[in-house]
Amino acid sequence: MNPLDYRQWPTTSKSIYGSIKLGPIPRPSSILITGMGGSGIVGDVLRDYLGGRIPIHVVKDLTVPDWVDASTLTIAISYSGNTSETICSSLRARERGSAVIGVTTGGIMASEFRRLGIQVVQVPTATAPRFGFPQLLYAALSIIDDAVGVNGKEVEESIAAQEEALRDVSLAEYVGEQLLGAVPYIFIDSRVQGVAVRFKNDLNENAKTPAIVAPIPEADHNDIVTLMMRHSVKHVLIKAGPNPVMEAVESVFADFSADPVKLELKGDGLLAKELYGITLLGMATLHMAEKLGVDPVRTDPIDLLKKRLGRLC
Repeated sequence: MNPLDYRQWPTTSKSIYGSIKLGPIPRPSSILITGMGGSGIVGDVLRDYLGGRIPIHVVKDLTVPDWVDASTLTIAISYSGNTSETICSSLRARERGSAVIGVTTGGIMASEFRRLGIQVVQVPTATAPRFGFPQLLYAALSIIDDAVGVNGKEVEESIAAQEEALRDVSLAEYVGEQLLGAVPYIFIDSRVQGVAVRFKNDLNENAKTPAIVAPIPEADHNDIVTLMMRHSVKHVLIKAGPNPVMEAVESVFADFSADPVKLELKGDGLLAKELYGITLLGMATLHMAEKLGVDPVRTDPIDLLKKRLGRLC
């Protein structure tokens, strides 16, 4: 398995976090994170991690909620800098009085934002946008740290968790092997739902494989009923520490003779667990791509669609 950029992730994370220099940021009462795909997943992870401390709303669309105002900090994340949805939504947030900061490798966002006097954090490139995840995540964490403060120890633990995942490459390959030829049905503790969203996206883009996300406890009221029939799916059960609901779900799986792929996320805190899972499961999808004989970097339908859509605002 070619790990592509994953081996550099811990080093990249360390170099980005704390190195960002920004002008004054008004202390916000809420944070809006705009982004699509491999950029938008940063918002999902940060909402899991910090959503209990400050309201965090993730936008993966052209529009923003009506409540956005001068008390909102908008972080616009676009790896390429050319994502129309992100540019449009962030400019609409600005029209509503929100402070906006862009995170990108360049493109239209960098040039247009600078022309408008919007602060831009420009990060290094990667093999493909989704492999630039740590650049985008730790830049956004730096911005939030400046705005409202972040626990530095938890950030360090998240980088150590990436290193732990890289050492568990054989486990990543095992997970990938178990999912070949099936549609992964990912049941996950909702506290770390971002891991499942990222895993689904990596399965789609790297392994060209469809997948389903079922966050628990919501999935206990719908998805779990599918255990009554046999389908061409392979269940995955992702746990994030002690949780009686997850234990009950696992017992129901056994009662219905389901044999899920099980993964316990390593790490002391939520951010560490998310980074462990995202790193390890990303490598699992690269292993699948290799076994399936597909190029994990190519995303031809996305490229074609972007050309047809053009600029949306």
